[in-house]
Amino acid sequence: MPRPLRPALIHGTYHITAHGVNEEDVFRADSDRRFYMFLLKKHAARGGVRVLAYVLMSNHVHLVVSTADTNLSSLIQRVHGIYGAWFNRQYGRRGHLFGSRFYSDAVSTDAHLLASTRYVHRNPVRAHMVERPEEYAWSSYRAYVGVEPDGLVDPLPVLQCFATERSAAATAYESFVLERTDLAGLLQSINSGQRSTRDLVMAAADLLNLVPTAVDHRTRGSPARRLTCMLLQRVLGWTPHRIASEMGMEYAGVVSALKEDNHRGERHENERARFKEILALLDGAPQAVGSKTGHV
Repeated sequence: MPRPLRPALIHGTYHITAHGVNEEDVFRADSDRRFYMFLLKKHAARGGVRVLAYVLMSNHVHLVVSTADTNLSSLIQRVHGIYGAWFNRQYGRRGHLFGSRFYSDAVSTDAHLLASTRYVHRNPVRAHMVERPEEYAWSSYRAYVGVEPDGLVDPLPVLQCFATERSAAATAYESFVLERTDLAGLLQSINSGQRSTRDLVMAAADLLNLVPTAVDHRTRGSPARRLTCMLLQRVLGWTPHRIASEMGMEYAGVVSALKEDNHRGERHENERARFKEILALLDGAPQAVGSKTGHV
């Protein structure tokens, strides 16, 4: 049975993620990345599409793009089709390069836009490829903070959220990207009613390397909700009834989230290990929370 057609991605801003088929590398050399950027710039300009942020990892790409009339689905398929055919010729390869459909999340608020670009620009750091985001040459972060323009990205819609003057905005954005989550302080603010559990879910998603807009997705956002429930119970001592009420969840859902035996398999084992690292951070243990795969 054929898959249903993807709704047209127009009139908005979207965070797009595309992985190599079977998680294979889609870039093997810097020349590959240069050609991909050439194609993206060329076709985005033709369609009046603004590239607000990007990062080219080894086996996937992240793009934050804004469009009025151009269907981003068609644009991405065109760019990836041309690039995939070129890549196959270069390396004597056959078949699709990018796996199935790309992911797309609508970015509807300034907060989501900022969180999405922060996620994109921190990707190489989370993958332990570099220590600081400006050290990675194949992302738009360097253009954001004034290290060097790249002729592809338009950082103004994001930077204008911080300041009207370019250098001041760049400095503020750099601080925003490098800032570490004060989880203990956030929990205290939630307990006193100054912050909401929604803020904790977003922080949990950040610590778990989830795409910001995934928190509202039933499946992709579930790890962040599970971690939030665990933090509220174990750190603040909230009851499942209170957690359900504050988070707008069903009581049974909270109870299920708190029962580790309900979540089995390799994926959940990795998730539990990350949870333990995060809980250790609250106890002052010097452990880094981040993926070591290089494929964030």
